[in-house]
Amino acid sequence: MALAPQPSRERMVLLLIAVVFGLVFTIGMAVTAATMWFSVSLPYPVRLLVGVTLQVIVMTYWLMPYLTRRLGRWLYPSQPTDERDLRNDCTSGIRDTSRKK
Repeated sequence: MALAPQPSRERMVLLLIAVVFGLVFTIGMAVTAATMWFSVSLPYPVRLLVGVTLQVIVMTYWLMPYLTRRLGRWLYPSQPTDERDLRNDCTSGIRDTSRKK
């Protein structure tokens, strides 16, 4: 049974840091602005719960699938799929000097 390719951990960490930072900043500011706009006084834990819920939903169902598709070539290290590809990868740096000019 073939295993599904795994993304590079280091690159996934960088992507998640960027995504989480962006979402925490923008959605946190939007929730705060919305509560001020509607003159609603919500305790901080409730605002935090609303913000985190929105962030997780956006990240899980929209942003991460989109970014994983768009950055797939960067996230997933290239791996040969069969022996022929492995052979080509191993010999790609070797020059054929037996040819006569």
